[in-house]
Amino acid sequence: MVNRYLSDIAEGCSSICVERNPWDKAVSAFYFWMHQRGTQINDASALFLSFCRTRLKFFSDFHLYSEGGEIAVDRVLRYESLDSDLAQVLDDFGLGDVSLGDKRLNSGIRKSKQFDVFYGENWDGEAVDLVADLFRREIDAFGYQLPTAEEPGAVGQTAS
Repeated sequence: MVNRYLSDIAEGCSSICVERNPWDKAVSAFYFWMHQRGTQINDASALFLSFCRTRLKFFSDFHLYSEGGEIAVDRVLRYESLDSDLAQVLDDFGLGDVSLGDKRLNSGIRKSKQFDVFYGENWDGEAVDLVADLFRREIDAFGYQLPTAEEPGAVGQTAS
C-alpha cells in the first residue's frame, strides 16, 4: 500500500513488519477481542471455538505485507524472537545497541498460556484446523508448526 500511494516518500526506505505464530496469535486475538467487548470468559474452550469460526479471519495480516501472495516487505520479524530479530535489523542499519528493554510485548490481558484449553490436550481440537486454514499463507511462508511432543504447550517453533 505504501508503495502504491506514497511511492515518492517510500523510495529508498526499508519496510519491516512483525508476524506471530498463528496458534499463539489466535489465542491472543481471542483475549483481545473479549476484553475490548467486556465479555466474561466463563467457558474459554467454547468461546474460543466460536471466535475461531466467526471472528479470527479478521486477524490475518498477510495481505498487509504481501502482494499477489508474495511477501512484499524487506523483512518480517518474528514476534516470538522479536528482541533478537530487532537487534539484527538495528545492527544492519548501524544503530547498535538498542533494546526493547522493559517494554511489554503484550497488553497483559491474556492470563494463561495453557494452550490445551484452546486446542485440546494433544492439539487435536477443531480450533487447531480452523487456525491452520485461516492462517495457511503465514504457516506456509514462515514454516510455523504445531508444538512437538517434546515441548507440549510450546508455541512459536518454526521449521529449520
